[in-house]
Amino acid sequence: MRIAFDAHMVGSRETGNEVYARNIASAMARAGKNHEMVIFVTRPSALTEARALPNCSLVAVPSSPFLRLGLAIPYQVWHRKADLLHVTYVAPPILGKPFVVTVHDVSFERFPEFFGLRDLAVLKSLVPMTVRRAHRVIAVSHFTKQEIIDVYRIPESKVVVIHEAADATLGPYPQASEIDRVRAKYGIHGEYILYVGNIQKRKNIARLLRAFSAVQARSDLPLQLVVAGQETGRAEHLGEIERNLCRQGQVRFLGFVPQEDMAPLYSGALVFAYPSLYEGFGLPVVEAMACGTPVLTSNSSALAEVAGDSAMLVDPLSVEDIARGLLTIVTDADLRHRLSNAGRENVCRFSWETSARKTLEVYEQVMSESHHPKVRNR
Repeated sequence: MRIAFDAHMVGSRETGNEVYARNIASAMARAGKNHEMVIFVTRPSALTEARALPNCSLVAVPSSPFLRLGLAIPYQVWHRKADLLHVTYVAPPILGKPFVVTVHDVSFERFPEFFGLRDLAVLKSLVPMTVRRAHRVIAVSHFTKQEIIDVYRIPESKVVVIHEAADATLGPYPQASEIDRVRAKYGIHGEYILYVGNIQKRKNIARLLRAFSAVQARSDLPLQLVVAGQETGRAEHLGEIERNLCRQGQVRFLGFVPQEDMAPLYSGALVFAYPSLYEGFGLPVVEAMACGTPVLTSNSSALAEVAGDSAMLVDPLSVEDIARGLLTIVTDADLRHRLSNAGRENVCRFSWETSARKTLEVYEQVMSESHHPKVRNR
């Protein structure tokens, strides 16, 4: 089977979407030795690990979504004689081949106020059409599967849950010199609470800042809050809270952090805080756990499903609950040790190799059902 995969977001700093595309494409190329992979990229340097595999070829497509989806991908699917296309969120309007779509979440349906008008118009018009036309929909959690079914009214049998996993570069206990290097690079002094992710309203940064301020008021611990992520969409205006904490040196906004710095950044943190309002999976939670960092996260959306009983779960709508959870973790070394161990055990449930195998099985089912002449593996 020849599989076409749209990995245009790799190299675009789209955090979770990029991590998914990079890892699932590479893992499928390694696992699918009886398949051929044609991977569409917009950046020549993307996916260098997949480029070296004999059954994988990278094809450059335009970065413009209109040109990519309207012309380039349909042409390349036909020209490369691909049997099936895999996209994220949005498929070409005209294709002529079976396709699979991955939907990470439907936050634009549940929280439209968190999105800009242009992004909202595109997502609310194109994603429903793609989901209904797709031969299979891959959801990254059971929570997201139910959300897709409820919002788009499609059959449950059409939606398959395939989890994400931590990037292979992430693991616990890098060398102390690496942690020190990252601390010095980003101006981090002493113990710190870490948040990783885009700075958007639904990520709940404003409540996290207020909770952190409350922790500072109730303890004499010299803590910093470190926020790693770029501002995207309709970012939360943090106003006077942010300015006060920055003036006091208590919060550091790092912007985008490259992958090579992430393991030391996670591992050096006293606690990882991720009280997001809505997540389809919550990849940073799994990444922090893979690095052995104790996690505090929300008791809602997919986060409770992904974290299980391996994290401190709090009400993301309550500043007081977030502050209480943070204070409990930072002042209790035994609890941090237990959460660290539990988190490392929890992430064993997730691997890109397993996700790749299950995704390839979905392709085979789709091809079998479509009675395509190239059902059998080459």
